[in-house]
Parts: sequence; C-alpha cells; structure tokens
Amino acid sequence: MESIFVDNKKYKEFETALVSWLGTPYKHFTMVKGRGADCALFVMACYKEAGVLSHVNTDDYYPKDWWRHGGGEFIRTQFVQHMDLYALQGYTSIWIDKGDEDEMLQGDLIGFSLSKTGITHHCGILLANKIEMIHSINHRGVVKVPYSPWWERHRTGVIRIIKGTD
Repeated sequence: MESIFVDNKKYKEFETALVSWLGTPYKHFTMVKGRGADCALFVMACYKEAGVLSHVNTDDYYPKDWWRHGGGEFIRTQFVQHMDLYALQGYTSIWIDKGDEDEMLQGDLIGFSLSKTGITHHCGILLANKIEMIHSINHRGVVKVPYSPWWERHRTGVIRIIKGTD
C-alpha cells in the first residue's frame, strides 16, 4: 500500500502547506494559521490545504487532557472518521503499528504517546529527509524538529494516506 506522498509533486504541495504554518503558536482546539493550532488540527488543516480532505470537522470538542481520562485512541479514531467522511480523490488511510512498517515514508503522520497510558495523544508529520518532523506542541507552537531517538521511543505507529481501492 503505497503512500500518496511518494508522488513528489503531491508531497511538495503537502510540505508547502506544513511549512506555511511554522511559527503558529500552540492553542488547544484551534486551527487558524498564524493564530493557533494544536497538533491534530494543524495536521488536519494541512491535509485540507493539500487537497486530501474537503473539510475538517471541529464539532467534537476534546479537553486538553482527554487522554488521561479514558479518551481512548481519539486521534486515530478522529483521523479515520475524517478520512471516511471527507477524503478527496479516493484517498483513504491505514494505521501501521510501530514495528509493523518496513520504513516510515515522507508525509507519514507519526503518532506518539508521551505518557504511561500508551494512548496516541500527539502527532507530527515526517518530512522528506526522514530526519525531521513538523508538529505543533505546547509552549513552542508549530516547529520543525529533529526526529530523534527520543521521539522514536514514544512512537505508537503511523497513519499513511493511500489511494483507495474503489
């Protein structure tokens, strides 16, 4: 199952969207370029800008600490729901657990658990050089950072956008 971002033209569209958000402050449950974005809504907004999603639904509010209170795999669930409802051009997504993928690819959404719960509650996007990622994180906002061994230890898996089979 090949990522749609192996097409360098499509990846460049996506990367342009990602980079255009750099410097946007972190703000929970927000996705306004230059004003504020959390990790999940930043990624969703970039997928929309790159023509992967037609819409991002912000009707389902989630508290900042949802993952501490039995929120389950909210990021994964919401992303799959968005792909089911709003994906364009026959795109779909797959979740690949850590250890099951051959390698991570440019444009993969990386899920992280930064707590003992093991629940995926943070995400970022792997860049083309595969040694950097871009994400929105509390106190720093949207930043490009090295994809270091520390991040790798906290990775739960990846979401890959693929062409659907229909």
